[in-house]
Amino acid sequence: MPFGFAEKLFDKTHIGMRVIISPENAEPVEFSHPSLFVPKPDVIAAAPAKAEALPREAAEAAKAADEAKKAAATATRETATLNASLRKLEVLKNRAGLELTYAEKVLTNAKTDEAKAKAEDLKQKAAAKATNTATPVRHRQGRRQSETRRRRCGQGCGQDDPGEEGRHRQGGARRQARA
Repeated sequence: MPFGFAEKLFDKTHIGMRVIISPENAEPVEFSHPSLFVPKPDVIAAAPAKAEALPREAAEAAKAADEAKKAAATATRETATLNASLRKLEVLKNRAGLELTYAEKVLTNAKTDEAKAKAEDLKQKAAAKATNTATPVRHRQGRRQSETRRRRCGQGCGQDDPGEEGRHRQGGARRQARA
């Protein structure tokens, strides 16, 4: 091989690359053998349709993932506000409970009728306050638990308690199979 040709060839190829030097142009030739793999015609025919469906499915999956991320962020924000208001209500409930305990002690230690009447009035007000703060706390706790269930599920389907029938959308199929 002439030196100039080898120098040109060296610049155009990479180390480990096969180079065929032939005086004539090489063209591909079709061949077949029974031992070689043969592509199935129905698979080849279905390939374009499958190639069209894949980007659409990928776009749908990306959209569903974005919606799930948004739902998770919204649930986290809502849960944070619920937790803060629940803490406030629990503090108010504890304070009302302490006031009720104090009123009961005052009532027990009251010696005169006037002191007993004031203590009884104080006890009734404290009891009313305790019951008024206890109800929203129980309501908020239940709401927080249902939000936690939805977030744990990750489906955001709105079903609070899937029950014994199974989890969310699977439960319907199980109920139908039993019937």
